[in-house]
Amino acid sequence: MSKRIFSFADPPPEVSYIDPSFFINFLVSSAKFHQQCREYSAKLKAQQTVLLLSNLGLDEIWFALLKILTIEELHQMGQKNPEDKWFHYLKENPDVTKKFTSKLEEYTLIILQIANLALVEISKDQTLHGLTLIKDYGLLPRDAIHGAAALLSGAGAIITTDHDFALVTNLRVHTCNPKSLTML
Repeated sequence: MSKRIFSFADPPPEVSYIDPSFFINFLVSSAKFHQQCREYSAKLKAQQTVLLLSNLGLDEIWFALLKILTIEELHQMGQKNPEDKWFHYLKENPDVTKKFTSKLEEYTLIILQIANLALVEISKDQTLHGLTLIKDYGLLPRDAIHGAAALLSGAGAIITTDHDFALVTNLRVHTCNPKSLTML
């Protein structure tokens, strides 16, 4: 069996789907794998890796960034346990979401200016193939759709910080997550 889990120390793939976890770690300086993702992004640029990011991935990035920004704001307001309150706070205060739009636009522009990045639509076949990945590997629905998109896009590879993709036996996984790397 050929190698299917690669560390960020390995050469990057020629083409890869990008899981939103990579971009969230790349953008947020306090994220667990921020430095590793920043360094790997330089390797991707030097290698001229073709990167595929889906519209679903962009939605997930925005949602995660709204969560991070809202928790930070609630902390500053002195709220206890903002991790438990952020979603309700946003739902009840749409002006807060509006306020964060400029930050979301800023982050989106950073992503869309990445060389060799293509924003792709998730197809019906990719979405439905996600059910197979849920059944076969126990992936959560959003991860299953990203995994299916990586497989059915022709890339066959995913760049991620999420351990769950290491379970998918026909997917090449490029990661810095130590939990995934123990499967090497």
